[in-house]
Amino acid sequence: MNFSDIYHSDEEYFRKLKDLKAVHEETMSKLEKMYQDKLNIKDIQAGFIRDGISDSSSSSASEKSCSHPALSVTSLSEPDLDGSSSLSTTTDEGLPDLEEKTPGESSAMVHAQELINNMWNDFSVEDYIQYDSDSRTA
Repeated sequence: MNFSDIYHSDEEYFRKLKDLKAVHEETMSKLEKMYQDKLNIKDIQAGFIRDGISDSSSSSASEKSCSHPALSVTSLSEPDLDGSSSLSTTTDEGLPDLEEKTPGESSAMVHAQELINNMWNDFSVEDYIQYDSDSRTA
């Protein structure tokens, strides 16, 4: 074996390792930014809810007639605090308004949700196993 081949092999290995490290650092910074954004969203939504509660008692009739979708945030349980689960928000009051504006899109959304909910029905691993012609006959 030639030493220059080993040297080039090691050089290639360390170059790839440095590339991998750079990509890893980039990915981790993106992940950190996403996590910070998630925390900011929680803070903003909590502020909206607090503002909505304090404003509801002092708002005028014209402000009350204006409909804004209310965001409801799930309670912060232990899994939410450690960051392992995603934030769950709903805009139940905004959904009928969405259906009025784009009825085609809402039916597509319902269809997509049904597909996702039923994706494991009638699933079989056997459908995806590739057999050799010899093993089927044995």
